[in-house]
Amino acid sequence: MLIFVIVILLLLVASVFGNYNLLKQVESYETTMEIYTTRFAEQSNFHISMIEGIAGVLAKVKVIDQRGLFESDDYVGSMFKDLRDTLLTLEKYKIEEIGEDIE
Repeated sequence: MLIFVIVILLLLVASVFGNYNLLKQVESYETTMEIYTTRFAEQSNFHISMIEGIAGVLAKVKVIDQRGLFESDDYVGSMFKDLRDTLLTLEKYKIEEIGEDIE
């Protein structure tokens, strides 16, 4: 009977030790996940502000040249046309509903 009690006691001590180690590992993983979640949220906010900035620049370019005042036969006009064409290539990255794809 004494041997049985000693074996049970050793198993209990081993179980407590194992559970304590598992608890420390889970707490470590939770801390790591909080850090990565915060970083992901910061990056998402940066990307949203970048997309909104691109949309604003595209809108301003369209307003500036809505009457077609910049002709492409002079240097300023050709530079504006190249700039506009470059900015219009960014339009494919524009998201209509900000946050729709993020959530």
